[in-house]
Amino acid sequence: PILSSNYGVMGKIVERYQLGLTVDSTSPVEIAKGLTQFLLEPPTQFCDFYSMRYFAEQNSAEIFAHTIFQHIF
Repeated sequence: PILSSNYGVMGKIVERYQLGLTVDSTSPVEIAKGLTQFLLEPPTQFCDFYSMRYFAEQNSAEIFAHTIFQHIF
């Protein structure tokens, strides 16, 4: 599970694939709330393990390297 800023690409990816929690990273209070939530609640409350696995498989080092080399050659 990930604790991420809700801003930008990282926030969108975490939300889209339900990888964890997003918080307003400009607010220490919101960061503390996110950390507290991580400690007190089971990951199933803010993660979808199926989506997490799919995201990890689609973004493996092998697939990344294959994509890069496919465009180079």
